[in-house]
Amino acid sequence: MPWGTLATDGIIDKWAAKYGIKIHITQLNDYIESINQYTAGQFDGCTMTNMDALTIPAAGEWIQPY
Repeated sequence: MPWGTLATDGIIDKWAAKYGIKIHITQLNDYIESINQYTAGQFDGCTMTNMDALTIPAAGEWIQPY
């Protein structure tokens, strides 16, 4: 898994230090649930396919009650 390697090898820490930000990598073992949590605002970023990035969050906006 590339994100695990980036975290354990310190590559993410180098990029975070360069830009003065904090990056915390969390692996969820359920792909759809990770997108759902991103859509719900529980994560600031999520790795997903282009089509899922367009369809799943957009569909979630329409079915959520206001």
